[in-house]
Parts: sequence; structure tokens; C-alpha cells
Amino acid sequence: MVEEGVEAVLTHPKKSRKWMLMLIGVFLFIFIFVFYTSFINPDFGKITGNVISQPGVLNGISVQVNLDSPENFKVDTRMDKVDMKVKGSFEVDDKRYELETASIVMDNFNGEVSFDDDNLVVEGKVTKIFIEGIPITGKIKVKFDNEYSYLKLGNFYTSSFSYDASGIVRLDDEKVVVNLDDELFKVKKFTGDLEKRGKSFRLTGIAEEAQAGLITVKASDRDTE
Repeated sequence: MVEEGVEAVLTHPKKSRKWMLMLIGVFLFIFIFVFYTSFINPDFGKITGNVISQPGVLNGISVQVNLDSPENFKVDTRMDKVDMKVKGSFEVDDKRYELETASIVMDNFNGEVSFDDDNLVVEGKVTKIFIEGIPITGKIKVKFDNEYSYLKLGNFYTSSFSYDASGIVRLDDEKVVVNLDDELFKVKKFTGDLEKRGKSFRLTGIAEEAQAGLITVKASDRDTE
């Protein structure tokens, strides 16, 4: 009976040490992951989110274009960031701001963005907005219908977009480079960034399919090679 009692006392610390080591291991994993995504590779978390939330992204082809601007463009989606410079008044949480020009940065935007050569329309909700560097946080409604000189959309998604364009298109890690002269440019299931400054229009991201003139590159074709 004494030996059985001694054996029970000896095995209890081993189990405690095992659970303690497991907890330490989990803590170290969380600490390393947070440190890596915060300081070493901040884009890692964004990439992971894109793969989960957007179709056709994981095996997509890279797309880099520098083209003349389309006559009009419209998306209704979530995006990480909207950066723009606008002219005239605008509304934030039903409060009207009367400014001659303003630099605006919005985080975690969800809503509609559309533009043509002269005017920009933005309507939706954000979690944070900077107006000339001054932050406002919360669940914020925004509405813009302004002339503008600059626009950048960070990490947005569109199922399809096409127009006749002139400029340079680079696809599939620059394996395909095409100079367009008023020819068709088209992407399907695109996730990435857009930058519009004057007549310059840039897209950088990945897509399920892209067409530049007579050349079409599909992610599905590459996977079967």
C-alpha cells in the first residue's frame, strides 16, 4: 500500500510538467507569430486574409500594369485602405467638412468607390479616418462626391474589369510583357492595389486570368504545365 501511494505522488509532477511545457510552447508560438507579422513581415497577415476571403487568389498570376486611365471605374467591396486627395466639401458621420482641398486616409473601408477623369465618389463605412492627419475612430459613415487629384485603393477585390488601354502590362512575374496601343486589357478575380494619379492608372496584384491584347494568361493553364 505504501509503494502504491509513493507511485501516485511521483507521477503527479510529471503530468504537471507536461502541461506546463505545452503551455510554454503555445505561448512561445503566439509570441513568435505576433513578432514576425508585426516587425519582420507585416504583409504576411494580409496575404493570409486574402487567400481565405477571395476566390482564385492562392494560385493566381501576378499582374502589374501602368496604363492610361479608364473613362470610368467602379467597385463595391471591402478594402484595407483608401488614400485620396480631394477638392471641396464632404461628409463624415453626417457632419459636413468645408475644406478647399484635403488629404484623406481611411482604414478598413467597406463600400462603393467609383471615378471618372474628373470626379470621385466614395460611400461606405470605415473604422478609422485621417483628415489632414487628424484621426477619427469608430464605426464611421463617409460620403464623398468630389473632384480629386489622387486615389489609391489598398487590397481590394473585383470579379472582372476591362477596357481599351494603352501602356505596359506585365503578367506572371514578368514572363509576359505587352505594350498595348488602344487594345483590350482585362482581368478576372483580381485582388491587389490600384493607384490613380492624373491620367496614370496602375494595378498591382494577382488574378485568376488576365488578357492584354491578343494574349491571355490563365492560372489554370499554368497549373497544368
